[in-house]
Amino acid sequence: MPVAPSITDRLKELAKDLGLDDGRIEAMLSVLTTDVAFDATVLYHQAQQLAHDVVRLAEDEEAELGVISQMQADVATLGAEVAGLQSALTDLKADVDAGVAAILAALVGPPASPAVAAQITFTGGTVPASISIDDTTGAASLEWLDDHGDTDAAAPTGNDGNPVVVTFSTDNAGVATIDPSSGVLSPVAEGSANVLVTVTNTDGSPADFANGNPITADPAPFSIVAGPADQLVVAVNP
Repeated sequence: MPVAPSITDRLKELAKDLGLDDGRIEAMLSVLTTDVAFDATVLYHQAQQLAHDVVRLAEDEEAELGVISQMQADVATLGAEVAGLQSALTDLKADVDAGVAAILAALVGPPASPAVAAQITFTGGTVPASISIDDTTGAASLEWLDDHGDTDAAAPTGNDGNPVVVTFSTDNAGVATIDPSSGVLSPVAEGSANVLVTVTNTDGSPADFANGNPITADPAPFSIVAGPADQLVVAVNP
């Protein structure tokens, strides 16, 4: 099989065809060879630099990925620590609340029993027979009784959670009138009358005790008599 001529041989033949002598041809080939070798060297070094850059880029990316992975691990650790702190704070708040409740219970005693009944009473909590027509300090109030008859029961709340509304009145305005909110009596003339009370929710509907029974109170009778204001006080008639 014939061997294909080398590039050098072909260039020599081409130079001869152009009328160049062998010395000139050798000189040209030497320059050409040198240039090609230089270019090849340059290309080789450029390829090496490119390979180096690729390796460095890969290493940098790997390092960045490592940093990111470490950051993710640190964030996860921090999240666990925050969750632990929140749990500890929740436990601490529960302990503080329990401690405060215990201190309050020791200071104020057990909570009052719920009211199951109500009664009208007068100024001072006593029951004198009458009130002087000149006395403008007498007043009625409503006491709350628990299931033992004690008057320190907790006042009931209305259907909306607010305190019930207590409204006073008398059945004989010719004898005495009464402030519907404060219960203060204003004598008008000698005679007898009763203090009445209605207990409602804030919307005006009838209020109930916690046991579901309606809140009512018996009328409280009193008398207006003649005399100085400092002789007699508001009283419930026997």
